[in-house]
Amino acid sequence: MRAKQMRGFFVIAGLLLSAEAGAHGHGFIVRREWVVRPKPNLVLPPISWMPEKLPPLPSGWKFVGDPTKFLNNEKPAGPPPLESANNVPTPVEAPMERGAYVVADTHRLWFPLERETAVAAFREGDEILLVAGGAHELSNVSAENDVTGWKSQVLPHATLIRIAWTASRPAFVYPSTQNGQSGWQVSDNVDAMATMAMEARQKGETIIFDAPAMVGRNQTLQIDDPRSGRRLLIGLTPYRPRLVSTTFHGPGFVVTPSLAGVVVRADADSLELRALPDGFVLDAVGENAVPVRLTPISPALDGENLALTSASPEILRENYRRAWTRAALSAPGARFDARITAARAALALGDAVNADAILQTALRDNPEGIARPGVAFLHRAVAILHGREEELPDEADDNSAEAQLWRGYRGVIERREAPEEKSENARIAALLSAGLPILRSYPAPLRQVMQLVSSEWIARYGDKMEQERLRNIPQEPAMELAQALANASLHPKEAMPQLERISRDADIVKAARAREAFLRVSFIAHSKPPADIADALEMMRPSARIAGREVPVRLLQVQAFIAAHQWESAQRKLQELRHDEPQWSEQLTIADAALDHALMSDDKQANETPQNLAARLIALQSRAENASDIGRREELLQALADCLKSLGMVKRETEVLQKLLPLASQPEKRRALVQRLARDLLQQNNTKAAADLLSENADTSEETAVLQAHVLLAQNDPSSADRVLSAWTGEEASELRADIAERQQDWSKAVSVLKAQPLFHMAPLGGLTFAQQYQVVRLGSDAVRADDRPLVAQLRHDQLSRITAPDLHHLFDMLTRPKVNLAQTAIMEPGC
Repeated sequence: MRAKQMRGFFVIAGLLLSAEAGAHGHGFIVRREWVVRPKPNLVLPPISWMPEKLPPLPSGWKFVGDPTKFLNNEKPAGPPPLESANNVPTPVEAPMERGAYVVADTHRLWFPLERETAVAAFREGDEILLVAGGAHELSNVSAENDVTGWKSQVLPHATLIRIAWTASRPAFVYPSTQNGQSGWQVSDNVDAMATMAMEARQKGETIIFDAPAMVGRNQTLQIDDPRSGRRLLIGLTPYRPRLVSTTFHGPGFVVTPSLAGVVVRADADSLELRALPDGFVLDAVGENAVPVRLTPISPALDGENLALTSASPEILRENYRRAWTRAALSAPGARFDARITAARAALALGDAVNADAILQTALRDNPEGIARPGVAFLHRAVAILHGREEELPDEADDNSAEAQLWRGYRGVIERREAPEEKSENARIAALLSAGLPILRSYPAPLRQVMQLVSSEWIARYGDKMEQERLRNIPQEPAMELAQALANASLHPKEAMPQLERISRDADIVKAARAREAFLRVSFIAHSKPPADIADALEMMRPSARIAGREVPVRLLQVQAFIAAHQWESAQRKLQELRHDEPQWSEQLTIADAALDHALMSDDKQANETPQNLAARLIALQSRAENASDIGRREELLQALADCLKSLGMVKRETEVLQKLLPLASQPEKRRALVQRLARDLLQQNNTKAAADLLSENADTSEETAVLQAHVLLAQNDPSSADRVLSAWTGEEASELRADIAERQQDWSKAVSVLKAQPLFHMAPLGGLTFAQQYQVVRLGSDAVRADDRPLVAQLRHDQLSRITAPDLHHLFDMLTRPKVNLAQTAIMEPGC
């Protein structure tokens, strides 16, 4: 009975390294091994085209029973070719950052060239050829890490520089400033640049290379290759150089990859490269010329890449199923290559778990396989997608668009939950933007995994050029939110209706992120009251937490509370954030500074209600008392004292100034603080405290002398007060001396002091302020009492018409009339 149950045949395949199963007494052994067919691009035809005949069994396998009834001996029509020559990512355009991040082992060679100099550079074996427009004397070249092998040759319209540079060492060419001098630098630092790749496109019978010149102009020239003598057509780009990253073959020419500019190896005499303001044109000139055509070579032959098959999800799933099945049918010698193919098939489906399992098994059995072309790149991509950043090998030496894409995606994974850091996030956005065309060429399942977070990151942190590039991608549902975010950054008001519509999407994550962006744009555009925005942000906190945007939403809410002058709420939300999210300390410090700045601003006080003003005072006092930084505490106490002074709360102002005095370390600030505090004490009739303060902080300034005189007058010692002021001629000192003389009814002395003021030494032209008019009337009154008739007559002649205040004009006219009876003249008391 058992033998009957075992009839048939067994084909066992799976994710098992090796196993044996035996059935004693029945004479069969089945050996199960996982092996994979070695095919870099597995493009399987539909199922109906596949032959039903099973392939031969490996050694150790056998059928039990008669399997012929399960087989179809008719040979089906053969499948279409498995090779795919069209699986080529389009050329990409990547942003460039000026400057370099210098590392210890960086090889660097810097040439002093002007900023507008147009440059082209390319590799020739163990050399780099750099062509600079114009003749240049290179007398101040600097090098690092023994990079000294170079020589230059001045051509009729250019300078050719040949640099010894091993073929295994990466190279990047970019503008750089050294000691204030502009120049161009050759370096092997992979993190130094995110290079700009030109987009080559066919237009009619010409090839266009897009390379807009930001500074200077593009140039072209023809030289002979110094190694082969072949004619070279060179396109030179200034300042923001662009490079060609892909090889193009055509009739009579080859466009080779460059480090900067365009390099065409031209065999046909009819070829011509022309410079335009926005790039270059490669054209064939002449009646018998063969038109140039854009025919890119597969990147699989030109460098490392993932070589993923792009097909419908159904075919991709079938590719993976058959690759997984064939793994058990391959010979052990082909096992590693077959597993790599299966890993690629899993990665094309976005299945990082199975791709990682397959790849780890393959590398555990064959560790030396990591050195095979494309395996290290595949290992890196799978590890990034699976979230195993700590196990990644070193970064790829190349700086291709695909390498930049995966470096950028790795940065997104690492920083997705981390606090926002503008410079680092912008660098990651530049890398992602460089690889965005490659990402768009990936199979749909993998693209869906990577595209959402990548495009949203570019929209949030990319520069205007990168955001504009994102907006120009054909619209599709997966890109809707990212394009709306990019549009909100570039054109806020235009994006508001789109964001509001997306905020009602059924996807809670998508809706929450759109809602946050809509409220942020509304806050920036002042289209809604800040208090309403703060309330709306509070309501969306649960959905923001699900969408991973809770902290940015809470920080935006703090800004809205500050703009709404709800100081207590803003302070409370900041305290909650410090408790809940301590790792966001940098952003919270910025929010703290914004709150303090708003509290210390004087321009808002005039329009505030008494309730808001009281809340401002409470918040200022609270933040000043809790400030850990001495400088910040000093600023807050100063702002609090100024606010109390404007409200006339002298006693509270004095208390704040007394707390502020020990913090004042600069002599000038301390002197002004002492003088202000002394005035407040005198205003409160606290003469003894004012006298003690001035004696402890004595100085020789006129302001201090005036305050000491006020103290002496309060102590009924006018003579001493006059002596203190005798050495000073300032306006306040003069007026106080005049007050003392008037109190002593020494009118001649009062006239002498008042007449010395600058007002009475200027030509009597123009109008007078009310204070100046009062001073004129005061001097005239004292002159009348001193019986100084000439001075009275002069004042009447010069100043009567300039006194426009009705009461003062009438009084001055009455005092200075020629026949006034002094005995009957009303005496003006000081201070009238």
